[in-house]
Amino acid sequence: MIDVLNSLWANYLVRKLVLSVLVLLGQAALRQLLLWMLLRRVADDSTFIYPLRKATGYAVNALAAFLLFGVWVERLGDLSVAMGILAAGLAFALQEIIASFAGWLTIVSGRPFAVRDRIETGGIESDYSFCRQPLTGTNICSIIGL
Repeated sequence: MIDVLNSLWANYLVRKLVLSVLVLLGQAALRQLLLWMLLRRVADDSTFIYPLRKATGYAVNALAAFLLFGVWVERLGDLSVAMGILAAGLAFALQEIIASFAGWLTIVSGRPFAVRDRIETGGIESDYSFCRQPLTGTNICSIIGL
């Protein structure tokens, strides 16, 4: 029996197919585990459930695609160099957008401003009245004194 399994594992195509099936099974199990862990912390009627499911699915699918790519592609060295150059080019081209996103993330997660703080941007000075982040993802801020 072990000789049969060793001869099957020695076959190049069978080995890749078995690894692909294992990656896909692991993907399904990981997605269910993450959803179970995250959704038990969220209320049943929360509007946050749908975005959480979608984000978890996208992240696990991206990881599975990366792993499957590693199983089936032979020369990852050349590909990794090309992808590194592409990533550097995209980062250079999108540096203002990336900086704006990082600033938004800092403001939303760190909450550096408190109510009634005086904020000055570009020569315009005003008081920070309130800012809330609804579950829809849009930022609603009220600034007085413009």
